[in-house]
Order: sequence, then structure tokens, then C-alpha cells
Amino acid sequence: MKSFGSKSDRVLKYKEYHQQILPQFLISNPMSMGSIMLVKESFKKFKFDKTKVHVEDFDFWARSAFVCVFYNIQEVLYYYRTHDNQVSTKYKLLQLQGDMPIMLSMFHKIEYDRSRFTDEFVKKVLFSKESLILEEYQKFFSWMKELINRNRIKENFDQKELRKVLNTIIRKFVFEIFFTDRRNGLNYNLRKEILFILPLKEKVYVLTKKIKEKYLK
Repeated sequence: MKSFGSKSDRVLKYKEYHQQILPQFLISNPMSMGSIMLVKESFKKFKFDKTKVHVEDFDFWARSAFVCVFYNIQEVLYYYRTHDNQVSTKYKLLQLQGDMPIMLSMFHKIEYDRSRFTDEFVKKVLFSKESLILEEYQKFFSWMKELINRNRIKENFDQKELRKVLNTIIRKFVFEIFFTDRRNGLNYNLRKEILFILPLKEKVYVLTKKIKEKYLK
């Protein structure tokens, strides 16, 4: 779909095939309710949960995603007008709070060790600005590895597509550590310690970006 109005015009692109769409539920709502056509018989058993205020559609798709098959047409067929008083703008914080349990439920599908990687830990590293100690940063990268390994056994998500999504999560996490002040409690010494525990790919990313920033000023 394409948005227009008070914000800049842009095309909102969604993944095309079901195996690509499914892992996207770990980070966002990958379907647009306003542009949907569906086979009624397929969705008969699924109802909107009225308690999921402002996230009813995300919850609806997440519950039906492992039963029904989704597909996103790769063509702009829906135009979405944006303005400052629309629900998604006025209640953005409430939506983010409502998104968390939905995304957590999708992570649970992988059946990782939730006694070690508790919901409280996941919320802390993914959805908060709370300060973390070095061991919690290490634990985050261990969790990412466990998700890949467990999914290889359970096969709830396409392994290749899951890797892409987890790489996106890791890169966002690393960017926030080294290039923003979003995470409370971060200082030069802690960042230096974290650099040593990063996966090699992320080490290269951070050092390359730091060098570019230094010499392109």
C-alpha cells in the first residue's frame, strides 16, 4: 500500500510469500487489514479479540498465521491517508504495549528455554531502554543462537527467513548500543567490553562504521 497525507508519501512494502511473512510477526505486523481479501471458510474459527484494544488486527493475524496461508500482492492497490489525529498516531504507545505479548507469543513458537531466557529478559532487551550488564548482552546473543538451533529442530519458521529476521534484530540491537544513547547505563568502557563479545560480522560492522564516521567528518 502507499501512504499519503500529513507524513511523507511512501510505499509500504510487505513480504510476498507465507514462509517470508511468518517470521515477520516477531518484529511487526506484516499484514495490512485495510487491503485484505480472504477466503471466509479459512478464517471462520478466528474472531477479533475485543480486549486487544488498538492491536486487534495484529492479534488476529498472529493467531491465524499457523493455520491459514497468507500472500501479499507486490503491487500498490491501496492508498492510505495519514493525519495527526488518526488512531495509529494518537495511541502509538498503547499499540506498542499491545504488540509486545503478541510478538512474545510468536517467539514462544520456537520453544526455546524459557526458564533461562524468561519473558522478563526478552522484554528488557527488546522492548525497553533499561540498562543491562555485560552478562545480559552476552545472554542476548546466546538467545539468538538458541532460536536458530531450536527452530532447526521444530521447523515452525522457514530457517532461512528466520535468520534474516534475527539478523535484523541483532543489527538493530548493536546499532543502538554503539551509535545511539537509547540504552540507559551505557558508557565507553561497557561498549568496549561489549565489542569483544559481538559476533564477528557485527564487530566488522561496528568498526567499519566507526572508521567511516571518524574520517568522513
